Amino acid sequence: MIDTGKYVYFNKSSRLKKSFFFKSLGINQKSYIGQIISRLHDYYFINSISLKKDYKKYYKQEYNSFRDYLDKRHNLFQNEINILKYNNAYFSEKHIAEQYKADGLLDNDYDDNVIREKIINLLNIYNEKVEDIDFYEN
Repeated sequence: MIDTGKYVYFNKSSRLKKSFFFKSLGINQKSYIGQIISRLHDYYFINSISLKKDYKKYYKQEYNSFRDYLDKRHNLFQNEINILKYNNAYFSEKHIAEQYKADGLLDNDYDDNVIREKIINLLNIYNEKVEDIDFYEN
């Protein structure tokens, strides 16, 4: 997962379904923590847009390649582009998802943020090229 402040980029897979989060974390979706995890999931994944479809529909004539589109349109670094897989790369605008008010739950300000640690571990398992996720990279 790549967080640029305005956008969040990630490789979408069936393992990012909400039910998979509940099962992997071993929590009941009707519990309080289940509601928090549900909001976190929605915050990052519900409003996502396929980068491939966006490129093909709006930008294919403007950019020479998909990599060029990611570099120039989304201002991503080469190592970030290498993480994103062509068919499964998605992005989400954070300001659209702010209605969920879940972004603070993953804040770096707390050394003992267990929720942040669990979500990072879960995402790292299923995005093998991602070694560390920094949700609040400056």
